[in-house]
Amino acid sequence: MCLRIMFGDKEAYIDKFKTSARCRPFGEQLLGSNFYSKEHTKPLFNSHQIMTVHNLYFYHCINDVSKILKFRTPMSLYSLFEMSNRTGKETLIIMPKPSDSYIYRAGAIWNTVRNHLSLNALTFKPNQLKSQIKVAISNAQLEGGPEDWNQTINSLQQNWKILKSTLQTNQNNP
Repeated sequence: MCLRIMFGDKEAYIDKFKTSARCRPFGEQLLGSNFYSKEHTKPLFNSHQIMTVHNLYFYHCINDVSKILKFRTPMSLYSLFEMSNRTGKETLIIMPKPSDSYIYRAGAIWNTVRNHLSLNALTFKPNQLKSQIKVAISNAQLEGGPEDWNQTINSLQQNWKILKSTLQTNQNNP
């Protein structure tokens, strides 16, 4: 709603209410569903480069977990994540019992990102990871038609290859 108010097509909105029903042509006096339809928000999100609430959650989960694992602070949250002991898999989070908790959801998102980016060690720079994840989420949000919202994780899986190569290039060139 707010996005339509701030960035929506004001002229089209005002134009709808310029004439009364008596002034409209005979067949158009009754207002149908087309009159009451609202402008779709996906083009507005994309043109102003604003992430949706779902994408913001995904983005912040990745950033928060990466900082918690890399710096081990706050210790109270770090202790809630159970890390794998397998060699070369020190960034793999062993998932707790499925639930709606932040630890379960953030762990699932992190393991997905970790698998696609091959983050087997915590050698990445948080700012580089942050900007690369933002680009991948923005690209995923652009996919599909102007009125089709895709699931972020499904769309992001197509962008992981690009993201992986750019992260490896950034790590090789400090």
